[in-house]
Amino acid sequence: SLSEGGWGSAMITDDALDAIADADVIYTDKWITFDPSEQIYPPFQGKLDLKLSRAMLECASSGALFINSPSTDLACENVAGQMVDGKSITFKQLNNRVHVQKALLLQVAAKRKSVITNPGGFART
Repeated sequence: SLSEGGWGSAMITDDALDAIADADVIYTDKWITFDPSEQIYPPFQGKLDLKLSRAMLECASSGALFINSPSTDLACENVAGQMVDGKSITFKQLNNRVHVQKALLLQVAAKRKSVITNPGGFART
């Protein structure tokens, strides 16, 4: 967890339960915009079932937070309760992406070279 290990870690997986296990923060987003009534772009067919259930959240750390955007489609991305149960953080969509992208860049940079970070979230390699 972040509180135990400092800056934390990131992993890439296709298994939602693996991704959520002991997580401090859960962020589900497709990073693409589409109308659910339209044909889904073929590479994403069958990979966009991002519904988050209470049972899945119970696999996360006890204080886990769920990040969502104001435009979240409750039918597509999560269970409505997650947005109102006090464990949800809502940012403008661009802000969600920027913070997640910065965290992933730090993770990648740390694996390639030493990284100097500051509380502002900037990194130098």
